[in-house]
Amino acid sequence: MNRINFILTFAILLNCKLFSQVATPTLPSNEAISLGQYGDVPTSLYNGLVNISIPLQSVENGGISVPISISYHSSGIRPDIHPSNVGLGWSLNAGGMIYRRVKGLYDEMHNTGNLKFGFEEAINYVTTLSQESWWTIEVHHSSYNPDYDLEPDEFNFSFLGYSGSFYMDHNGEMKVKSDIPLKVIYNPESKIQPEYGTRVNYPTYSEFTIINETGYRFEFGTHDATEYNDQFKYTYLVAMSWKLDKIYSPEGILLFDFNYERGPWQLTILPSWQGISQTVTSDDPYTLCNQSISPNTDNYTGSVTSPVYLKEIIMPNKDFKIDFILSPSNELRYERYFLDKVILPNADPSLAEEGPAFMKWYGQIPFFNTTEGQNYQFDHFLELAIPFKLDQINLINTKKNEIINSVKFKYNNSNTERLRLSNVELYAENLINSYTLDYYFPNLLPGYLRSFNDHWGFTNESYYTTNIRWSDLPSKKKPTLNEDLAYAGALKSISYPTGGKTTFIYEQHQYSKEVENRTNYILNLQENIKVGGLRIRQVLTEDLNGNTKTTDYYYVKTNGGLLPQAETDILNLPSSGILEVQPEYSFIGKGETIGGHDFDIIQYLFSPIIPTTPNHTSSHVTYSEIYEKHENGSITKLIYSNHDNGFKDDLPFDYYNKDLAMNPPKNSNKFKRGKLLLKTLFNSNRDSIKTELYEYSEIVNKNSSIRNYSQDAFEGLCTAYDKVAIASYIISLNYFKPSKILSFDFSQNTYDDPVINEKEISYNDLGQIVSNISRGSNQLIEEKIKYAHETIPELEELNSLSKPILIERFKDDQIINSTSYEYDYFISKSKLLYLKNISQKDLNTGENREELSVDSYDNRGNILQQTQLDGIVKSFEWDPISLKPRVIVKNAKNDHSIDETKEFLQIQGTYSFENFINEANVDITIRIRDESQVTLDENILVELSDGSNTWSGNVCYGPNCGSISSSITFTNIPAGDYTLTLRSVKSVNTSVEYNYYFKPKSLKEFYYEGFENYQGASTQYGAHTGDYSIGNEFLINWQIPNSRSYIYNYWYYENGDWKFSGDLPYNGSVTLTDYLAYDDIRIYPSDAEMTTYTYHPIYGITSHTDQNNISSFYEYDRLGRLKLIRNSNGEIVKKFDYKFRTGF
Repeated sequence: MNRINFILTFAILLNCKLFSQVATPTLPSNEAISLGQYGDVPTSLYNGLVNISIPLQSVENGGISVPISISYHSSGIRPDIHPSNVGLGWSLNAGGMIYRRVKGLYDEMHNTGNLKFGFEEAINYVTTLSQESWWTIEVHHSSYNPDYDLEPDEFNFSFLGYSGSFYMDHNGEMKVKSDIPLKVIYNPESKIQPEYGTRVNYPTYSEFTIINETGYRFEFGTHDATEYNDQFKYTYLVAMSWKLDKIYSPEGILLFDFNYERGPWQLTILPSWQGISQTVTSDDPYTLCNQSISPNTDNYTGSVTSPVYLKEIIMPNKDFKIDFILSPSNELRYERYFLDKVILPNADPSLAEEGPAFMKWYGQIPFFNTTEGQNYQFDHFLELAIPFKLDQINLINTKKNEIINSVKFKYNNSNTERLRLSNVELYAENLINSYTLDYYFPNLLPGYLRSFNDHWGFTNESYYTTNIRWSDLPSKKKPTLNEDLAYAGALKSISYPTGGKTTFIYEQHQYSKEVENRTNYILNLQENIKVGGLRIRQVLTEDLNGNTKTTDYYYVKTNGGLLPQAETDILNLPSSGILEVQPEYSFIGKGETIGGHDFDIIQYLFSPIIPTTPNHTSSHVTYSEIYEKHENGSITKLIYSNHDNGFKDDLPFDYYNKDLAMNPPKNSNKFKRGKLLLKTLFNSNRDSIKTELYEYSEIVNKNSSIRNYSQDAFEGLCTAYDKVAIASYIISLNYFKPSKILSFDFSQNTYDDPVINEKEISYNDLGQIVSNISRGSNQLIEEKIKYAHETIPELEELNSLSKPILIERFKDDQIINSTSYEYDYFISKSKLLYLKNISQKDLNTGENREELSVDSYDNRGNILQQTQLDGIVKSFEWDPISLKPRVIVKNAKNDHSIDETKEFLQIQGTYSFENFINEANVDITIRIRDESQVTLDENILVELSDGSNTWSGNVCYGPNCGSISSSITFTNIPAGDYTLTLRSVKSVNTSVEYNYYFKPKSLKEFYYEGFENYQGASTQYGAHTGDYSIGNEFLINWQIPNSRSYIYNYWYYENGDWKFSGDLPYNGSVTLTDYLAYDDIRIYPSDAEMTTYTYHPIYGITSHTDQNNISSFYEYDRLGRLKLIRNSNGEIVKKFDYKFRTGF
């Protein structure tokens, strides 16, 4: 969620929720605002945007990659939106976050002082949303209470390629809206009450967990990774954004740990100007109430946000981490004039003393405990809201305490300008690679709050004044006609380390249609109208040698025709742009109170930085038809789903006081818009070469939809009467996915005889593909997929949804292949199912033939042993640092499987116990075995203990046992050592049966030691592969497991070179003593084949040694790029040149 969207929340509060009072906005941190622009709306030509990003670093662990980059949002600069910590328009992508858009009251609000309750509490008292006809106003009125909010907040997320939102439904469960079936876990007991100073705070959401479709868990929040928002004084903190905190594998292994540091407050000031008049009359009519608030055009309010900044990313299993170094920014701030104009609720004479302590949180912000923080000078306590900038990112080898590479950020850092990123420098050894950034006319941007700005928050020529009439607002907020001013602060060019350069040329948005806000009608205008904000017009690229290439973009409708040749003719075409909504600054309406009285309302508003966009998108204009014109004269035509081609929003189900809602809610179809419907490529002669048509289907999500009641109360004046505009609507959780793709290829055939290919796709209710049909070349190919979670409920509970159980392939309706997958429990810290075997169906006999069976896994879910169709066993050993295979052996076993067993424990008398080892997470059931011998109605106390935790309960047999059963089950008992104890008051003679998992004797038929993680290993003599070897003497003490014949070999260091021992018979322990150092010791059966690997913990594979002990070596530069591949003799067989220039 971007800053624009949260500011829009404030606009809606002013327009609809709180007509009679000045609302204080609740905004996220500058970083959350900036990053949110990428999660809410696709970055595409549909919005007039262009993808601009600079990759900085990427780390992988356990199958999850965390790329680090900065991205630029090309929509133009809104001057009253503060830069992020990487500069104006830029966002740092490193992990991700959840960010909230408040609708009505905070969901968790439980304020007994003023009897206001958010959605989470309201649904416990008001059952309207649970009723069958919940959407009717009659049902709503039967239990209407203005103090209960029936509109859940929207929680948006963006992390590691995943984006979407989630909401609390009327049953109190979190439901997800995304293109991927994700699951959100929220514990109502996990709320946190911030403890800052002596201020009164209420519990607020502390943490959420999102589980992806393969079972990885992404944890967000906890106190140190949660950002809070607050008004200036004597209100309470509420969580607004939650940063990605930890990533766990499905087995529960911590892969990434993101650590944050809380920084000083961030400050947002907004005008709080409005005028209100309300009149309530009876049917007589005579006036029951007539009250008003005169407008004041010189009041300001706002909020403060408590940000957290990413400090480091740790991978617990690796000796590497990524550090983020920040410092206070010297950028442009609010003028003292506006600080003094801020309305401070409950202000009192002691403000001067309390203010600084309030902003410091009584010393709990780490920065103020540093020397720099303690010496920070200020004239006004609001100046303690200090923005930070990111200075450097370091990849550090913690074992060697060495910086491997760095990224440094350079800024203008001037107190007369907004923070602007000028250079991104990549340091590795003595090499410096630099991206240089240039911007359009940054000096034209006005100071904060010095411009009225246009309707959408972009700079115009109207500058601040206190003497303004409401009737003047529309003219004051018109878009600028000055191109330089429209471009002000926007990114102009990027010069690359390769010596190349990309220049971005923009133009202002234009539209020829607009959406009427209350009726959803599409209004066709007679002209193209220019509005604020930028869309990409041309991208000019230049290579190292000065060769240039241009791509032009045209946002016009040709009504099915071709793009004209002449530029002037193109510009005369109607724009394909659609304005989402027209702004309004005054409102006159009539309605009826809940008690049946007529009332009138007049409202005047002024919100200069609020972009008027419904559905909280980051673009107020979207485009249905776009043309890309390429350097060679070819053209690509793109058509997107939009309001004007069948995808407009639906009106609410039912209304009360319909005409009083300035911005009524919609049954939104936003998730259907911005989808590619048509793509046609024309050559330079304007001949069609290829056309692709896309059809989409709405897939009904099994989680249905989110029920909402929008209750826009006109409070503050005439308070004896309930004045409210009500609408019932839903938030659809359905998927909208391509169901048919039809392509026509004219490149090889005549226009009348194209090559036609068709693809049809079907989905299940989780949006997963279940059928994929391809038609072309006079044949039909179909693939059908069934998923394991459809028959194994445990997988759906864990959100492990991607496992197939059956894949069938057909050709011309005849089955040609059928592959089935079977899963089972293996040793693990979690109750997880893993692939057990893969079978192919014999199409002649109909029988399944096992192609591959997996015999054993380790506790990370890595395969240890598998058996192929021909009976050949292949075994694996895994590197604990890179989590990749370091040994693969053919025809040798590595079996560590587990089996379930049942044991019996006798109790004779009153006491008995037994110890056992459980090897997996399991439910353990204890049941009375010989019930005939049990003293009737005698309870037996059962205790299960691992020394730290105890599970206990009773079993009983007899007619008077009541609710006590003859068996008891302890669930989710983890692997470990246990004691089972039985106790009875009276003497009994019986036994109980209990189950657990045990590990049969392991069989491992190979041995490898490469010394990369061996205690006592050294780099003194280097290594044959990897970095480490062992010196002087080494005892090989591996025990032969069976009667097979074994060989061993190794590499030794002699006369400055590494040499191979050759194959030697292995009959038992061997001590190596003849050479200076040893490496890569292998033992395996004489008829087996071993391949070994070494890895850099971050970059990837560094060596590969095959079954013949022939090695290949892979070298990287300090930026992590593959540089050289050498053979076993050290000769270069492949070299990679990235042509980076230095000296920028």
